[in-house]
Amino acid sequence: MTKEGLENDKGCCLYHEYLYGNETELYSFYRLPKALIENKLYVGMSAEAKLLYSLFLDRAALSASNNWRDEQGRIYIIFQVEEIMRVMGCGNQKAAKILMELEQEYDLIERKKQGFCKPNIIYVKSVTSVVLNSHVHTCENHISGSVKNTSPEVLKSHTNNTNYNNTNINNTNPTTSEMVEDVFNQRNKYEKYFVDNLSMEKLIDEFPDKKEILQEIVDVILETMCSSCKTIRIAKEDKPREVVHSRFMKLEAEHIRYVLEALENATSIHNTKQYILTTLYNASMTMNSHISLQASAKQKKAKSPIAKARFGYFSPDTKNEELLKKILEEL
Repeated sequence: MTKEGLENDKGCCLYHEYLYGNETELYSFYRLPKALIENKLYVGMSAEAKLLYSLFLDRAALSASNNWRDEQGRIYIIFQVEEIMRVMGCGNQKAAKILMELEQEYDLIERKKQGFCKPNIIYVKSVTSVVLNSHVHTCENHISGSVKNTSPEVLKSHTNNTNYNNTNINNTNPTTSEMVEDVFNQRNKYEKYFVDNLSMEKLIDEFPDKKEILQEIVDVILETMCSSCKTIRIAKEDKPREVVHSRFMKLEAEHIRYVLEALENATSIHNTKQYILTTLYNASMTMNSHISLQASAKQKKAKSPIAKARFGYFSPDTKNEELLKKILEEL
């Protein structure tokens, strides 16, 4: 490549120098277990799933340093779908597919819901047990037991032969922990604001059978408000983040009722999250006109002689023969 470099799709000129010495020691690295590359059990795993697992391992190390553990001492992480979309450069459906691959096909993660308005937690599982089990038939002894009859070559194969000095596994940006904590605190603040402002507890009492949908609506709101992207995609259009945030801050309980009604009346929804996001964004503008149309329709129905006769909208003094004759004609 010439000194002019290569221009990427964003108009930026990329130029990379060749390696001449120990430049690799300047970098921080994400760790990818060699078993995911070399062990035949993971031959079918997609490159995206392996990369995401590597990112999860890095976040798990951060969780361990912050003592993020459950009551059983298991380390967990918080890595929301929106963040996966950002770091992997993919869409919502692709992110969901990669998560399902890691969880359902390879059992390398386990997702657990925390309850209303809280993000899911992810348990990152170890590949070590799988690797050890795959060596049982080639070793005369288990790693945890006596190793008298195990050859030095086999023993060496059980170890991680990556040079730790080169990968510098502790060279994690010291500000990462603070950044994660800031994001978590920001989400908690937004959560408190919207749960109170939208009267979510009252809505749950009002619609007990729609509790999960209400939680999903709140999750969409929180993910949107915590987004660091400059634009947010709504109805196939990229809207400025500030505009979307401004509209969401104006949401009220009545807008959530409107979204519930829209979800109930929708004939088919291909992407529930995107539908909720779009409906929330448009709620402040379309709800009033929707209510006006409904009121107008009810008013027309109420003026009908049949409706008056059926629902008692006319007073006794209007019950004359002419009105009854008109009703009979309509019937």
